[in-house]
Amino acid sequence: MIRTSVSLAEGEQWLIPDVPVIDISRDGQRFVYNTTDGLKLRSIDSFESVSIPGIGFSRADPEFSPDGQSIAMATLGRQAAADGASQIQFSRIPVSGGTARPLGIVGTSNGAGMSWEADGTILYAKLDGIWRIPENGGAPARIVEIPAGHSAALPSLLPGGEWVLFSLIRGEPPYDWDTAEIVAGSLATGERRTLYSGGSAARYVPTGHLIYAFGNTLYALPFGADAVAVLAGGPRPVVPGVRRDVTIGGHAQYAFSDTGTLIYVPGDTVQAAGSRLAVVTRNGIASPLPMPAGDCADPRVSPDGRRAAYTRTFPDGSDIEVCDLSGNASPRRLTFGGTSQFPQWSADGTRVAFQSTRDGTPSLYWQLADGSGGDPARLTTAAEGETHIPDSFSPDGALLTFTVSRDQGASVWILDPATRDAEELIAVPGQSVSQSVFSPNGEWIAYQSTETGGFNIFVQPYPLTGARHLLPPTDQNHHPAWSEDGSEIFYFPAQGRTESILVSTETGFSFGTAAEALRDWPMNTAPLTRRQYDVMPDGSGLVGVVGSGETGNELLEIRLVYNWFEELKALVPTD
Repeated sequence: MIRTSVSLAEGEQWLIPDVPVIDISRDGQRFVYNTTDGLKLRSIDSFESVSIPGIGFSRADPEFSPDGQSIAMATLGRQAAADGASQIQFSRIPVSGGTARPLGIVGTSNGAGMSWEADGTILYAKLDGIWRIPENGGAPARIVEIPAGHSAALPSLLPGGEWVLFSLIRGEPPYDWDTAEIVAGSLATGERRTLYSGGSAARYVPTGHLIYAFGNTLYALPFGADAVAVLAGGPRPVVPGVRRDVTIGGHAQYAFSDTGTLIYVPGDTVQAAGSRLAVVTRNGIASPLPMPAGDCADPRVSPDGRRAAYTRTFPDGSDIEVCDLSGNASPRRLTFGGTSQFPQWSADGTRVAFQSTRDGTPSLYWQLADGSGGDPARLTTAAEGETHIPDSFSPDGALLTFTVSRDQGASVWILDPATRDAEELIAVPGQSVSQSVFSPNGEWIAYQSTETGGFNIFVQPYPLTGARHLLPPTDQNHHPAWSEDGSEIFYFPAQGRTESILVSTETGFSFGTAAEALRDWPMNTAPLTRRQYDVMPDGSGLVGVVGSGETGNELLEIRLVYNWFEELKALVPTD
């Protein structure tokens, strides 16, 4: 038995830590991990990790091929929707790097992981069942159906290839995967067999065990692969302190090789209910606001800098809440009914615009910020298959830009709230253009677009003249926001830290120097989510979403246990 650990390099953090970030080759010679500085590969006979070239920012869930020579991953499709219901595609790349080859669009994924099987297919879960796609690309096929009102996660083939092991949970997100069932589904008959209730992230181990996660601990069950049944003996804890997500895909950050090497990320159970708002200074000091624990998102600061509106998830759905940034008053729920999210303050701070499904399709509404004035007023009516999201009011309050998302992409529109007249403003056919924001003087609009092959920020004059300015560097940046005086644009670059870049608009437009705007910012935001921060009007820092108790400097190592199978057999005998 040998135990050791590998720490992330200085300045690195996990990229999208709510989905799997590590994997190990079947021969146990190499492992891969996903960081804000790139996808990293480490050989066990080396002191150094190397970046795998040819992969952009939008990557998740690395998975070794059975021969260990390639890595599959989930990436954001170029025609992904801007509202977060992303078109996910699978890609593969040699471990030596190169050009990532798309395998096919797999639709909207729940972040629940994949499994590259020896039969030459990749298994994954969607809301309507277990699917597989050929390892060299092709059409996805559903192989296991699941009941309506359930979600599946983390599928893999059991020995023999006739049964699929996966986790199954009832209800709607956010999930509690500690209440899930571990299930086997027959590919031949369609039979669904519950193996164990109360856990998820199950994998079969060739020692004759099922490993699964409950809380932040891995448990082992004796398992008969031929009978597809749990054997007598009951579960026993085998690895404590493993980082685990219990709201998205129910996964735990662990993997093992066929040779018996275990790797895992140490940490606690992560829950969506732990997120809250914090005021973050320029030097990265985060001061969480006094508010009840809950799932907070999409914060926007009022023009006077005294309040923040944000999305909060309640038991009956999401609504808009408003809090006092001084912390001297309790948060106040602004909207009721339907699903309301993505708040945006009017220029004078008297109203909040937002998206709501209260009358059917996800359209735009607004209402007085103090809660008076009766029901919200509708601003737009989204057509079937469309999603409208408010982006930015012009400084004079006369116009509102918003994103219209459809299956084939997204574009920026502009609306006159007084007349309800709207027209398309910025569009690139087949691409996603979104997250527009007016400059403080109303003469420029910044936005993000996928037309470069990934997400990048552009700036255009308003009214539009055809001129466009691409924010450097061009290796992925997203979520723009202007400083109050218009001399700075904040954004998230590929490496995942909040940065800003100086701009000049005195004689035309030009970009200046880019700098890290906030050190140790304890939050990462993926391109297809809405911007999870806003700039304080006085330039002192940001207001953003942080995890309850997370600092951004923890959970930054991988632990390795060599000959783990021998320990497992001793802890949980199968005879």
